[in-house]
Amino acid sequence: LESLIVLPENERWWHWLSERLESVQMWTIPAAVSIFWVILALVFTLVDSIASPVIDISNHGHAVGAVWLWLIPVVAGWLQAGFESHPSRVAREVDHINDTSAFVAPAQLQGDSDSDAPVLVRDQTVHHAIVVDTRQYRDVDSDCPAPIFAYARVFRSSEQIEHVALMCERVCENLSKRIPVASGRREWASNSHSNLRGTVSEVIRFCSPRAQSHWAPGVWKRIFYASVTAIAMQWVTTGAGIYITYLTPTVGLGCRSGSFLAYGLAATLAWILLLLSSILNHASVSTYTPGAKRRPNHILDTICTLLSFAGKSIAAANAVWLVTLCIFQFSGFYSTCYCMSSAWSLGKDAYAMLGVTWDELVQLGTRTVWVMGVVSTGLAASLYAAFIYFVLSPEE
Repeated sequence: LESLIVLPENERWWHWLSERLESVQMWTIPAAVSIFWVILALVFTLVDSIASPVIDISNHGHAVGAVWLWLIPVVAGWLQAGFESHPSRVAREVDHINDTSAFVAPAQLQGDSDSDAPVLVRDQTVHHAIVVDTRQYRDVDSDCPAPIFAYARVFRSSEQIEHVALMCERVCENLSKRIPVASGRREWASNSHSNLRGTVSEVIRFCSPRAQSHWAPGVWKRIFYASVTAIAMQWVTTGAGIYITYLTPTVGLGCRSGSFLAYGLAATLAWILLLLSSILNHASVSTYTPGAKRRPNHILDTICTLLSFAGKSIAAANAVWLVTLCIFQFSGFYSTCYCMSSAWSLGKDAYAMLGVTWDELVQLGTRTVWVMGVVSTGLAASLYAAFIYFVLSPEE
């Protein structure tokens, strides 16, 4: 890794890596189709509710459309953040660049003037500083490439990135002081690559970083941003579904609004458990040292494993529940006196309204509720997408 950072011959390696990875078209057909279907379903829902002379208030789809609207900004955010869904392709690109462009400093001097000239890594060893190992996927959450598993690798990835950044900072510091890599046997030379030449031990010493914190700087800030935006998006869409179903006659907490409330609470609980498991997992590992074996705290490891299992189980069950309650909504499952009367909150005073027309809904203010619910969700989705694009987009 030190040779990859210090040696000028490796500038092409970094340039090619950036060029090859950024050339990928992140907008895939499945992603575009997912967004298209959400928009199409929402449009059909709105058109149907307006065109139909008699409204079945137990089967209207405004709440369902509002709850699912999160899919648009989240998928767009994944694409904007540059998530790569094909790790095998990245592995092939990195392997190709390693074989053709990666140089390493020689292990020792040979007695002539060019003895510290870099050589191709492939001529010295089969090991490389940066590789993508696709064989480990599915064994540990942090090794799974899907964006949903980003929670499990946020601390480890941030720590590794910080380690590389500190090495680069140390190199810049030495160069600003006009200190060559082989400072013990070579003077500083103006505009010469010889300043960055040396043996492996000299290169390692030249960019050896200072001790780094176990918690990478800025990681908590990024977690805060991600958490606030995600939870806000979650509860704006879910809250809109609750708002619409709660204020749709009969007004009150019932089967429909209660189902959406349970979905939102379960989703938040799953997020809390998974985040805690990631924090405890990182806390159980000793301070990051490249190549060193981890020294786990078995008690914390057990706790974070249980938290992770519970969080993923709740998340999986909640996903099934969301699809199920959507089926209930459109299949007439909620078209019972108990569900339509909001008996949960009204109790013995519960009542049901049947055969309500569009004009009657307008008089009751229900149309305004539906419009406000859908519009607020759309506005929140737009703000979320704008935040991802303008605030969290990678710097050019």
